[in-house]
Amino acid sequence: DAISRIKETIIRLSDHFIGQKAKSPLSERWAQIAYLSYYFPMNFLRAQAVCQEAVRLGFFEGLHTAVDIGSGMGSLTLNLLDAKPEWKKLQSIDVSKDAVDIQRQLMSPAPPNVKIIKQDQLLKEEKFDLACLSYSWNEFSEVEKTDFLNHLENLQALMIIEPSTQLHARNLMSLRAELIKRGFYAWGPCTHQAQCPLLIHSKTDWCHDRIAIEKTQWQKAIEKQLPFKNETLTFSYLLMRRTKPNFDLKEVEGMKYQPTRVIGDELIEKGKNRQAVCRSDEREFFAWFPQRVKHNIFNYIHGELVFLNNATQKKSNELRINEKDVIKQKI
Repeated sequence: DAISRIKETIIRLSDHFIGQKAKSPLSERWAQIAYLSYYFPMNFLRAQAVCQEAVRLGFFEGLHTAVDIGSGMGSLTLNLLDAKPEWKKLQSIDVSKDAVDIQRQLMSPAPPNVKIIKQDQLLKEEKFDLACLSYSWNEFSEVEKTDFLNHLENLQALMIIEPSTQLHARNLMSLRAELIKRGFYAWGPCTHQAQCPLLIHSKTDWCHDRIAIEKTQWQKAIEKQLPFKNETLTFSYLLMRRTKPNFDLKEVEGMKYQPTRVIGDELIEKGKNRQAVCRSDEREFFAWFPQRVKHNIFNYIHGELVFLNNATQKKSNELRINEKDVIKQKI
C-alpha cells in the first residue's frame, strides 16, 4: 500500500544520509517523496523551535535582510518568514534545482520580499544582515568553511542549525569559539561568552536541544512501520551577533538571578536527581532531592532558559536548588 511504499523511500534516504554520500538524491522522485513526507516536517519543527527562541531573545531586532544558504526545500526559510514577515529581503539559495523548484511550489505565491534561487555559493559582493545555515554547514568542505569565515565582514548575525550528533555538535561548539574570536557574541543557546564548558571539561559531551512533538495520524501510521522512532526531536544550534545580547542578571526581591540554559535531560540517581546546565565555563548540574519536596516541581525542559539565584548553594559541580532558586521566566 501507499504507507509501505513511503516507508521504503524513507529508509532508503536514511541509508543515504548515514552513508554520507556526496551527491544529493533530491532529483529522484523517491527521495522527494521521503523528504516531503517525513524529513521536511521534522526539519521544519526544528527550525521553528530555533526561530521561536530567537524571537524570545530579541535576536532578529535590527536585522533587515537575511539569506538561507543551502535552504533545501525551505524548512528554515518558511520559519524565518513566519518569525519576521517584514524582512526587506529574504533570499533562499540552494545548489539543487529540484529542491528550489519544490520550495517555490510550497511557497507559491512567494511574498515579494522573498527570492528563491538556484546558486552554487553565496556571492561575495552580496550583503545580508543575517546568514542562516540549516544542516548545510556540515556539508561544506574545509576549504568552503574557511572561505566563508574569511568573508564575514558584511554580516551582522549568524544562525546555524546542525544535527545533534556528537561530531556535528562538538564541531559547532568549536565554531562558536572561532566566531567569538572574529567579533561575534553568543546569543543562544549560550548565556555567556566564556569558553564552552563541555569542550574544556570533556572530550565526549556535546550540547544539543530537545523538543517534544505531537504527530499527526499519518505520521504515526508511517512511523509504525519504520525501524526508528522520533518521540522527540533533537538538534544543535548557534545564534551569534556582533552586538551583545540584551539579557543579563535579573533582580527579584533583592536577590540577583543569572540566565542559565538547561542543556541536559533529567538524570535520576539514588536519592537525588540532576540536570546539566550552562551559565559559564564551568560544568555544572542542578541537583535536588525528591524526598525533600512534596511534588516534583523541578521539571525543567531540555533547552529551556531559566534564571538561577546567585546565592544558590553549590557543592562541587552541583547547584543544590530549592523552590525559590530558579525562576522559569522567558526573556
